[in-house]
Amino acid sequence: MYDVIIVGGGPAGLSAAEILGRCRRRVLVCDAGQPRNSHARAVHAFLTRDGAPPAELLALARAELRRYDTVEYHHTIVTGAARVDNQFEVTVQSGERFRSRKLLLATGVVDEIPPIEGIDEFHGRSVFHCPYCDAWEWRDQPLAVYGRNSSACRFAVDLTLWSKDMAFVSDGAEVSVDDRALLEAWHIGIFTQKIDRLEGRDGHLERIRFADGQALARRAMFFSSGQYKRQALADRLGCDFTDKGCISVDDYGAANVPGLYAAGDVTKLSQMVVIAASEGLQAGIVINKALLKEDQTSEGIFDFGFWIEGWRAFEGSSLRALHEQNSDAETRRTPRSAEKTSRDQTLLCGSLRPLRFCVSIREVIPMSMQEPQTAGGKPAG
Repeated sequence: MYDVIIVGGGPAGLSAAEILGRCRRRVLVCDAGQPRNSHARAVHAFLTRDGAPPAELLALARAELRRYDTVEYHHTIVTGAARVDNQFEVTVQSGERFRSRKLLLATGVVDEIPPIEGIDEFHGRSVFHCPYCDAWEWRDQPLAVYGRNSSACRFAVDLTLWSKDMAFVSDGAEVSVDDRALLEAWHIGIFTQKIDRLEGRDGHLERIRFADGQALARRAMFFSSGQYKRQALADRLGCDFTDKGCISVDDYGAANVPGLYAAGDVTKLSQMVVIAASEGLQAGIVINKALLKEDQTSEGIFDFGFWIEGWRAFEGSSLRALHEQNSDAETRRTPRSAEKTSRDQTLLCGSLRPLRFCVSIREVIPMSMQEPQTAGGKPAG
């Protein structure tokens, strides 16, 4: 039985595993080895790691985890997950099943790469999807934005922050009157022809070749063609989703399913390596706190302040009820009824006193922690 199983070995999952390892939690990380940024040459906007190759960053993270003997890393694909008896059962590709008290989904997203001939050669080197990650390196260069809807047109406008030499290519899709007016207002060239292929050398884009034979010289291209979340497990587990397709979580990464958490790109629209790592760290801390609460409750460490206050309220209301009953019967009091009322009050108070004693501070402290007493009532020894 693991304390936590983490599905996903990217920045979010590994960051969560590290902090949980530091909390001495037994953790299993299941990583399919399919990171979103596998095509990228460098990670950017990550303080102290700007320009580091993504594969190198993940390798360093996995190496750091080896020092924590309670953390296990398995290179495997998770094929199923279910909630069983207030726990989680995860099935991996080999058919093995593992159980945990908590489950963290850090499965990330998959970008929909435009179906253009030759794009694989340039993807991650001169064709990108994130301007915050890669646009600075191509500042003031001839750029293109690929897209087929209004959102892509706005994306092109945003990219003029990095370069004024901007072209919008729709790959055969019509551009609406409003979108055309927006692009023209920002002096963005509009090319609606069908794209035949991308051309260049050694991963460096040189031109976009259209089906009609025309060529557009560009140094880099950004695309806005959508993405999808790796959410099959979350769907099977009964998670709620936002209208953008993200797993719906609270401010601390907890999903609507008890014991289930999510972190990283699968929960947010702001998708950066450093943000994913931060969310994984936060989720790990929150999960540990939830486990601490369960551990302490199972060991008998309760919030006795709550029970004491509740008992005081009950005791007070019981005595008030008895007093009101006595007051109502005052005019009908007889020597015999007075004797009975006095006896009832004595019995009630006698039953309350032992219970009040039971929630005293001495009874809260385990007997093994109390000082031994001698027959004379003084501490022994």
